[in-house]
Amino acid sequence: MDSLKESSKYVAQTSERFLTANKKYYELKIFQQIAVATTSFSKIIVIGSLMGLGLIFLSFSAAFALGEYWNSTNLGFLAVGGSYVLIAIGSFILRNRLEQVIIQKLSKTFFD
Repeated sequence: MDSLKESSKYVAQTSERFLTANKKYYELKIFQQIAVATTSFSKIIVIGSLMGLGLIFLSFSAAFALGEYWNSTNLGFLAVGGSYVLIAIGSFILRNRLEQVIIQKLSKTFFD
């Protein structure tokens, strides 16, 4: 009877240690995922903002350069705007492939 009590105490203690360790593991895993997501989001915001500003300046310079080449500023801006519309249409057509790539990369980050 004493060995049964000792065995049950051992099982209870081992189970408690396992649950405590498991809880700590998942807390660390959640912290890691939140940290990765936060830093990724911050990098995307900063880099995206800088690239957006650069793209705006490049677009204006390209539009003015094309306008000077064609002797019509309107045509230069129309050409640059039209190229953005074509890029948007291409992105819309390829949106399913883009989603698959994003999901695959995110699943590697969060499930590995």
